[in-house]
Amino acid sequence: MNQDAHAILPPAGPEAYRKTGWFLIVADGMGAHAAGEEASGMAADRVPHLYQKIINTTPPDALQRAMRQANAEIFDKGETHPGFRGMGTTCSALVMVPRGALIGHVGDSRVYRIRGHRIEQLTRDHSLAWECGLPEKEAEGIPKNIITRSMGPHAEVEPDLEGPLPIRNGDIFVLCSDGLSGQVSNAEIGLLASQLSDVDQATKALVGLTLARGAPDNVTVIIARAGPEEVTSSYARQEPWPLTDGSQTPSSMPGLAWKSLLAAGMCFFLFLVLNGDLIQPKSPTAEAITGIGAAAAALATVVFLGGAALAAIARQSTALAGARATRQSHGSYQEADCTPDHRHFADLAKSIETIASELSPSEQQQLVPLAAEVWERSSAHQFDGAINAAATALCLIADAVPRNRSEGKQHQGEHAGLDRPAADA
Repeated sequence: MNQDAHAILPPAGPEAYRKTGWFLIVADGMGAHAAGEEASGMAADRVPHLYQKIINTTPPDALQRAMRQANAEIFDKGETHPGFRGMGTTCSALVMVPRGALIGHVGDSRVYRIRGHRIEQLTRDHSLAWECGLPEKEAEGIPKNIITRSMGPHAEVEPDLEGPLPIRNGDIFVLCSDGLSGQVSNAEIGLLASQLSDVDQATKALVGLTLARGAPDNVTVIIARAGPEEVTSSYARQEPWPLTDGSQTPSSMPGLAWKSLLAAGMCFFLFLVLNGDLIQPKSPTAEAITGIGAAAAALATVVFLGGAALAAIARQSTALAGARATRQSHGSYQEADCTPDHRHFADLAKSIETIASELSPSEQQQLVPLAAEVWERSSAHQFDGAINAAATALCLIADAVPRNRSEGKQHQGEHAGLDRPAADA
C-alpha cells in the first residue's frame, strides 16, 4: 500500500502566479490499514485547495492557515471514523511566488534547494533524532521512524514556515518523503537532480536508486527547476510579510512605551519646579501650587511605572519576534557538496551491481555492463558519460524491481494454493 501522496498545482497565468504562485506538496501518511493513505491523501488535496481559497492575506499566512485547517479536518475524520483514529501524515509544501520560495512543513519529509554544486536542506526534521540535536552518524541507534510532529493525531498543529528565499535562474527544488532521504544521501540527491537535465529522468533515477538499496518504505520525489519567470525580482519586495519577515510585534508598542516614559519625565520636572526653593508655601496660592506639585508627583509615579512596564514588554516582544523569525526563516539546516566525484559514482555502481544479482538474467546482462561503465568513466573523470550510464541503469531498476516484486507475489500465491486471486496474496 502506498501511503505517500503528492500534488503539483501550476498557476493559471501571470496574475495567479503573482497572488498564489506554484504550489508543490509531498505527504507521507502514518496509520494502520488505510489510515495513513487517507491522511496523506487529504493533506495533498486539502492544503493546496485551502491555500488558494484563502484571499485578502499574504501567502505565508494563507499557507499556515491552510495547513492548520487541513490538520483539523484530518483530526475530525480520525475522531469520527474508528478505523482512522490516530491517523497522521507529514506535510512539506513549497510555494513559489515573485517574492521567492516559501515552505510550510510538518514531519520528516524534506524540501531541498540545489544551487550550483551545493544542495541545501531547507526543512528541519520533526523526528526524535533531530530533536535530540544529534548528527546523522551519531543518531544511528535512534529509530528514524519516531516522528515528533505530524498532521492529524492532534486537534492543533504548528507548522514551520521558511522563507521567502530568493530564487535564481536554474535553482532546483526537490521535495521527497523519507523513503528517499532514508536511503540516498543528500549529496547523491543533489548529484542526480542537478546533472540530469531531464527532470522526469532525474526523478525516476532517484526512485531507482532507492529501490536498488532495498526501499523499505514508499518513496515520492518531486523535482522543480526554476526558469527566468521564477527569478525573484526586487520590485516584488514591498510591504513586509508577517510570520516570515519578523514583523509580528505591533509597531505601536515600542512608541507607546517611550511616550509614557517621556510623559513621566515631564511630570517629575514639573514636580521639582513647583516644590523647589523658589516657591515657599506661605500663602493660599503657594499652598495650592504645592498641592498641584504633589498631584503631579503621584501622576508621574504612575506614568513612570506604566511606561517602564510597557518598555519591558516591548523589549521582550521584540526578542520573541526576532527568535520566531529566525526559526521560521532559517534557510539551510544541512548542506552537502554534490560536485561530480568518483567516490559518489563508485557508490552508485556498487548499488547497481548489488540489485542486478537479484534480478533476472536478461536484466543482469543489461545492468552489469552499465555499472562497469559508471565505474570506468568516473575513474577517468568522464563524468558526463558516467551520469548518463548511471541514469540508464537506475531507470531500468525503477521498472524492473516493482515488476519482479509483483511476479514474486503472484508465484508465492500460486504455490501456497490460496483460494483467492493471486493479486490479493
